[in-house]
Formats: sequence, C-alpha cells, structure tokens
Amino acid sequence: MPQPEPSQHHPTDSAPFAAPLDVWRSVPWLAGVAPEVVQALAAVAVRRAYRAGETIFVEQEPCAGMFLVESGAVKISRFSKEGREHILHLMHRGDTFNDVAALDGGPNPATATAHSDAVLWR
Repeated sequence: MPQPEPSQHHPTDSAPFAAPLDVWRSVPWLAGVAPEVVQALAAVAVRRAYRAGETIFVEQEPCAGMFLVESGAVKISRFSKEGREHILHLMHRGDTFNDVAALDGGPNPATATAHSDAVLWR
C-alpha cells in the first residue's frame, strides 16, 4: 500500500516571498491601493514565526494590529461563557485578519491561534 505524501500542501503555499513588499502586494484587497501606501505598510510590518497552538492574540484585549499570513494556518475563534470554542475562520497564505480592529482602534474581536506552524506579518 503506498504511503501518503508527507505534506499535502501545494508547493507554492510554503515558498518564501522574495521581499516583504511582495507579501503585501499579494493581498487582493490592496490591489487598488496606491503603491506608496502598500510600501508604507511593508516598511512597518514585522515578521514573526508562531508554533502550532501558540496564541497570537486574545479576544477583547486591546488591538494587536493587522496580520497577514505568509505561510501556515491561523485559527480565528471565540469562546462561549462555558468555555466552548467556536471556530470562525481558518486563515491561510495571503489572508489578512484583525483588519477592522486595526483600522477602527477597537479591541480584538476574536482570539487568533496558530493552527499549524505559521509565519505572519503584523
């Protein structure tokens, strides 16, 4: 019986970007934004790796910033008063999250956790 491939990811899913600016240029909703604005985002963005299961930020804490997934997967969830987790989204390469809180200054609307090892830009 053949053994499954060690990784089911598409090869381009984990290929590194050539430069930080390429990461931000890959975001679909930034396609219509002036290049100098995208360059300003890339200039202040900080890259960080997270291990699977590591908390990135917690719901209702002050805004942690806007994040962009370079690689891996991030779980966005909320917890009920009983402690039950409700998964809202799984974010992947090229996805942004916590955008609204970063733009309006409100608290984090949900909890973000690295679902797999992940590299993010904040």
